[in-house]
Amino acid sequence: MGYFRNRNINFLNLHSGLVAFSDSIITVFGVIYFITLGFSLPYIFLAWSTTHLFRLMLRPVVLKLVNLIGIKKVLMIGTAAYGGLYLIAAQIVNNHWLFLIFFACFAISDILYWFPYHTYFAQLGEDHNRGKDVGSRESINKILRAISPIVTGFLAQYVGFWLVYLVGAVVTLVAIVPLFYTPDMGRVEEMSFKQAREQVSFTGFRLWFSWAFLYYLHEFIWVIVLFFMVNKFVNFGGLVALEVLFSLVVMLSLGALIDKGRGAKIISWALVSLIIVIIGRTFFVKSIGMIILFQFLMAIAAALYGPLILSIFYNECHRSKNSVWFTFFAEAGWDVGAMICLLLLALWTAGGLDIRYIMPLALVGAIANLWYAKKHLRHKLFEI
Repeated sequence: MGYFRNRNINFLNLHSGLVAFSDSIITVFGVIYFITLGFSLPYIFLAWSTTHLFRLMLRPVVLKLVNLIGIKKVLMIGTAAYGGLYLIAAQIVNNHWLFLIFFACFAISDILYWFPYHTYFAQLGEDHNRGKDVGSRESINKILRAISPIVTGFLAQYVGFWLVYLVGAVVTLVAIVPLFYTPDMGRVEEMSFKQAREQVSFTGFRLWFSWAFLYYLHEFIWVIVLFFMVNKFVNFGGLVALEVLFSLVVMLSLGALIDKGRGAKIISWALVSLIIVIIGRTFFVKSIGMIILFQFLMAIAAALYGPLILSIFYNECHRSKNSVWFTFFAEAGWDVGAMICLLLLALWTAGGLDIRYIMPLALVGAIANLWYAKKHLRHKLFEI
């Protein structure tokens, strides 16, 4: 089966593309917004880390909810909750209590959305076509994620963040509509924590734990560094969009290569690309020209490793004895890794150190992440 031939995946990918448009408002402009409101970086990082702590605490509750009403219904509730999150963000201004309430609500909406989403995507797709399913999803997401920072940057600079967050809320609520056209997969057989620990693979935990280090110590930080360098919302949004558009060019072809069993080669290319980008961004990027060059190189790196890691994750989730518990452990890995990184960033910036020079530590996450992926592929005889 080729690209875009799975009707259910197509509707789910349309949904995730709309969510991606809005989600980038938080992931790309969230920290920048809080900085412009006068909150310090250590305070922002500390608050952001509590989101992942809350997610860990809420995960068993959401697991019970998924078992009670089903994956699709929880996903729809989570999408609606995400829409409300943007309306809270628009009201923060310099209110520290509302700032903290935002992160508590962020944790609730985040866990209600991503926990069922990953399980649902794994169930709707086919193992032999996973690379193309992920590639088609990421291509749609990339298009909308490229549009988002351009629109957001323009609105933030010339109108205000209140309209940015209003647009985010509306688009997220519209994203519920495609879910009405996807099937209800029913409830997964319930399993105790002890049974899950003994019978469910921890591949997802290892992959997402290490990926959290790569994301928070590089991509998350680079957004802040980039804003400080260009210091204009419109220019900042355009440069972020460039990286997204560059990666779209190679995303679809790599999905096909994954399905043909070329994953091991892709891993080597991805690691070399990440090393070049992270070291370059840390020590050598000083001008707009260099920014654009490394946005292009990072786009290639992201297109190399992203679909591969996700394809491994979704196939293992689909094959697991209990896909809900597999996602439970995987997302817990992301939360633990994120908390460690964000607390480290809070200490680093509280000590007056330049956050740019913490980025090489992301290579630890990159090497571990891709090593786990290569080990998995070797075990699977180089097949996804």
